[in-house]
Amino acid sequence: TLALSITACGGSGEDTSSADSTESTEETTVETNEAPAEEEPQYTQYEAGMYKVGTDIPAGTYLITGDMGYVEVASDSSGQLESIIANDNYVNRTYLSVADGQYFKFDGVAIPEAEAPAYTSENGAYPEGKYLVGKDIPAGEYKISLTDGNVMGYGYIEVSSDASGTLNAIVANANIQGDTYQTVQDGQYLKLNGAEIKGQ
Repeated sequence: TLALSITACGGSGEDTSSADSTESTEETTVETNEAPAEEEPQYTQYEAGMYKVGTDIPAGTYLITGDMGYVEVASDSSGQLESIIANDNYVNRTYLSVADGQYFKFDGVAIPEAEAPAYTSENGAYPEGKYLVGKDIPAGEYKISLTDGNVMGYGYIEVSSDASGTLNAIVANANIQGDTYQTVQDGQYLKLNGAEIKGQ
């Protein structure tokens, strides 16, 4: 039975009293001290918008992140409902796969899945979002609860075999009104909407 997901959407430090040679030495020292500073890891990032796959953006699977947003894959740029292959409203993070010739539209930032860092859980907690099992979250059984302050009174969970976003990829899904348990395997994707894994 298929449950429906309803989502709402310095200073330089130079001493002016020193000789020119001293100033030069001090400036060199400042530059040398700054050089070893570690830089933040760099990933290929695509900003919000619509991209033609194979022209503007390579085909593949992407991690899309943001506070909340909308993602869509379409067969053309007509904007017609019939052209939509997959779409979703997400919170925090989601994954989506796209193929050459498709149109990829999203809010937030997209990073190729192969480059994206794994999600780092704090004390085994996983908030709303979509997670790749075996990378972001270990395979196993999880107790899933409604998010704190959930005013709608229900949440949605989904396990899918891939990131296509299509109905055919759904392995299991359910609308929940309280605690439940779900087992996931490596390579699957776990989606939590209005639900979370609280951890320890």
